[in-house]
Amino acid sequence: MERSAKQIDVLHVDDNLEFADLASTFVERYDDRLSVDVETSVQAAVSSLHNVTYDCIVSDYEMPQQNGIEFLEAVRELYPNIPFILFTGKGSEAIASEAISAGVSDYLQKGSGTSQYDVLANRIINTVAQKRARQKVATTEQRLETIADNTTEILWLFTADWDTLLFVNSSYEELWGHSIEALREDPQSFLENVHPGDQDVVTQAMAQLSAGNTVDIECRVVADEDTTRWMWIKGQPVFDENNDVTKIVGYSRDITERKRLESDLERHKKVVALSGDPMYMLDADGYFEYVNTALCDVTGYTKEALIGTHVEKIVPEQGIESGEELIRSLLATEEQKGTFEMDGVIKTGDTIPLENHVSLLTSNDELQGTVGVLRDITERKEREQKLTTLHDVANKLTTSTSREQICEHVIDASEQILDFEQCVIALEDGGVLSPVAVSQAVSPEELSEFEVGEGIAGKTYKNNEPIIIDDMTTRDNVTPKNEYRSVLSLPIGEHGNFQAVSRSVGAFDETDLEIAELLISHAESALTRLTREQRLQRRNQSLEDFTDVVAHDLRNPLNVAQGHLELAKQTHENEHLETATEALDRGFDLIKQLLTLARTEREEIETKPVALGRVAQKSWDMVKHGTAEFSVTTTAIMSANEGQLCRLFENLFRNAVEHSSGDIHIEVGTLSDGFYVVDTGPGIPASKQDQIFERGFTENSNGAGFGLSIVSHIVAAHGWDIEVMTGDAGGTRFEITGVDFVES
Repeated sequence: MERSAKQIDVLHVDDNLEFADLASTFVERYDDRLSVDVETSVQAAVSSLHNVTYDCIVSDYEMPQQNGIEFLEAVRELYPNIPFILFTGKGSEAIASEAISAGVSDYLQKGSGTSQYDVLANRIINTVAQKRARQKVATTEQRLETIADNTTEILWLFTADWDTLLFVNSSYEELWGHSIEALREDPQSFLENVHPGDQDVVTQAMAQLSAGNTVDIECRVVADEDTTRWMWIKGQPVFDENNDVTKIVGYSRDITERKRLESDLERHKKVVALSGDPMYMLDADGYFEYVNTALCDVTGYTKEALIGTHVEKIVPEQGIESGEELIRSLLATEEQKGTFEMDGVIKTGDTIPLENHVSLLTSNDELQGTVGVLRDITERKEREQKLTTLHDVANKLTTSTSREQICEHVIDASEQILDFEQCVIALEDGGVLSPVAVSQAVSPEELSEFEVGEGIAGKTYKNNEPIIIDDMTTRDNVTPKNEYRSVLSLPIGEHGNFQAVSRSVGAFDETDLEIAELLISHAESALTRLTREQRLQRRNQSLEDFTDVVAHDLRNPLNVAQGHLELAKQTHENEHLETATEALDRGFDLIKQLLTLARTEREEIETKPVALGRVAQKSWDMVKHGTAEFSVTTTAIMSANEGQLCRLFENLFRNAVEHSSGDIHIEVGTLSDGFYVVDTGPGIPASKQDQIFERGFTENSNGAGFGLSIVSHIVAAHGWDIEVMTGDAGGTRFEITGVDFVES
């Protein structure tokens, strides 16, 4: 039997048919939702219950065969939840107590008049409404439990006043970071984990739900000290038949990832809105559907002039072919993004190099169009061209045969690659930076030498760090020359300094610095290579000298020794043995000096702080000095290779002793930037002072002429300078300068 959801079907059982019919008539008149069937016996009523689903049973108490209480007990066995009203003319406390014990829904005593039927009808309606409400809640709870077992969302059910938790699933503990047990003890304790900034939103939503309104909010939940989640909360009230809110039901979903994506999307929208890059959208046939302001600014066209036109308006044929080839490649590989380079044609007809970042728009594997972002790569192309030219310059530098040639190539490259109009390269020599190569725009009057550490060039070289000054007039202790305002100064390793200047403010940027540093690194490598090659040439020359001496000079004393030994065998005269011994001694001395010279050429100089006076005294003790006297007047600490410094002193001391009668005084002391060795011997004629450091030069018939040559090599290896002059007492004075003192 079909019935409406609002209809109430009632079975009235009474052995008095007339009373039952009368009561049914008044009940149905009371409310048109009520429909009453009448049975006069319990057996007939049970049979009807098998055939019809009733919403309520009304039964008399006194009836033949079974009374109303017995009928109630039978009904409860078959239909435990159907409402049952005992409507009896025989009323007593005993009957009422027995009915209640049997599970009667309501108890009503028959009276006189027709008003009793209105009371009965009202009791039927209320009883059925309560039963239906219980069924609705039970159904809702059952559905919630079923869903709860298969969802990661939080499902919950509270009383309307939020004082009792009726249901919550296990996802609450994981997502909310709060125990269900604690929530049962204090149903509003879930607020403790709501972010302080969102608690007002949540409490207002709770009030709205209690007032009968549906809510849909988002809030943050602090699950633990390391985890804060965004939760979407949707709730709705549950009403009874009187339209009163009885319960609050809802769910909470973790939307943290969605909020992150929304945030990323919002940032992306801002980036697109603020981006200065030209952007466009084409349909599948290559016609503009959208262009941004930046693209119009670059091309010179308005949006109206571009939208609806073919891309060939700003892209030449070769660029279109490259784009179509890229799209075919992306579709074949299921890729969505790609990049290619092309020329863009602007409104004036000029072209600019562009990099086109393309993304495909597809639907069901069909191309719907493309989206592109253009990048002006003019600067990058210019930089690539500069690097290509720089590579050619590097090749020239590798074949240069002099320092001057290397520097001239670098100046040419700085003019060609960097557009530097005024630049100069100064190389270090004896503590002074001297110009070696300059650009054509620099006049000779503008050139000058700098002491290491002096001026911008000297400081750059000394500190081995580049310097860029945008405006020299704003710098303390800097005086611009010839109205120069900007300067770019770079060290060339240990070799010197490169400097470019301009009369414009801020003439040099980071790109200039980057390219210039690459150029100067090639120059440094070339100068280092050349120095290494020159050093190798000197070593080869030393080996040739060694061969010459062994072949010629050393052969002579050995031949003399051999001849006198032969004579000694024949005559047994001691004078021959003495001559042979002296010849052998001279030969061994030659060998020693040649080995020292070769070793000096070969060794790399590693310096450390040494005591100048201690090394000088130690060297003096190693020399056979006879009656000569020696003194040291310094306690300075200098940077030097101690072994090499010992050889230098030994050769200077031995040279002084061997070229005098022996009665001389030798002194070692310091200068402002070095030290001196002076003796009181016969001295060296001024006409020969320029020759004494040459290999093989000697005025001693028994000398090899290598002692002072060795001194010269040691000085050069340290980067020092040596000068010979006549002493105040008429002897010889050697001054070694360019020395680094640690302590003076």
